[in-house]
Amino acid sequence: MPSQLPRPDAVSIEHQDWSVVEQSANGVCWTTTDDVVVRLQILTGPPPWPFDLTDPQGAMAFLSQEAASLGGVMLSLDIDQAAGLELLRGVFKYRAPIPGSLASYYMGLIILPFREYRIQFNVEAMEGDPTGMREAAVHLLLRKQGTIPPSDEGPVETVGSMDEVFRRMAAAPVKVHAADEEQWDASFPDHALSCVRAKLRHIQNTLQVREPIRSAERYRAKRGWQFWKR
Repeated sequence: MPSQLPRPDAVSIEHQDWSVVEQSANGVCWTTTDDVVVRLQILTGPPPWPFDLTDPQGAMAFLSQEAASLGGVMLSLDIDQAAGLELLRGVFKYRAPIPGSLASYYMGLIILPFREYRIQFNVEAMEGDPTGMREAAVHLLLRKQGTIPPSDEGPVETVGSMDEVFRRMAAAPVKVHAADEEQWDASFPDHALSCVRAKLRHIQNTLQVREPIRSAERYRAKRGWQFWKR
């Protein structure tokens, strides 16, 4: 392990309109004007992954399983670069951590993995009221076009009351919806998912790093049995 982690000021992004809500020796947390939480952390040790960024299939399999184990779904995962360094960028959807809530909670990740530490950005936002407007609008549009994906057309069920409808909706597993696709972000720029994706792009486009990060050894997993082929 490194004798000392890089300081957070060795990593910089543009954040003029953001407010600092928490700061420590290893990170900083901001809130943005559109109610997105952005957290930068420099964490000891490599990521707890059985893959590295030369293995996109392993990344997809592992992180989709991890999201499912937490009750969510992975919406996208990409391996890319910023500031000349390799990174993983992902977007995930969960149920909002409020009992009985129908809102979705979106989390974006940018992780730059090194052998001795990792730099991680969390970008998080919760769907506002009224919930489900993006999904309803896209569903109606696709229905009109006759192009509703089969996964979005569930069986018709009879229920006794609206309270029962809401209970069932709150208890239903989180699923990927056609409205989650990035192509709809421009039509719903203030939606939490659109805002998370916009902040991820902003971070990647404005990211700068200094030494010792620039010359740090990249993380590479030990090659062995590929868990995702079982």
